[in-house]
Amino acid sequence: MKEEKKPYHEERILLAAAQSGDSEALMALIGRYEPLLRRATNQPHLAAIRDDARAESYVSFVRAVRDYDAAQGVPFAGFIKARIYGDLHTLFRRTCRVWQREAVVDDRRDEAFWELIEDPAAERAMTRLERQA
Repeated sequence: MKEEKKPYHEERILLAAAQSGDSEALMALIGRYEPLLRRATNQPHLAAIRDDARAESYVSFVRAVRDYDAAQGVPFAGFIKARIYGDLHTLFRRTCRVWQREAVVDDRRDEAFWELIEDPAAERAMTRLERQA
């Protein structure tokens, strides 16, 4: 067997073992693709959800190993990369939608901050502070 084919052959063996439930083979595959997982989760737009993105990338990797079908003719590395980046994009979009729903729209932005306070005790405290000044 040629030297350049050896890593590919080893990967196919690990993949087959991982697909049949061998957790050690799955961990070996994860180790091989750790740099890809790191690059995918360290994208700047994922900084606020880094931990969620890291967890999602591992889940995505395991699902991709399970779903991969060599008969389709797609290289495993390309399949994994597309799946992970796609799932992280979906996570980011889903998170953005949640943030948008949680964002408070306030049409009174032109008013001073203290004028927006509707707590009577806070208003009395502000009045006392203004008198002291």
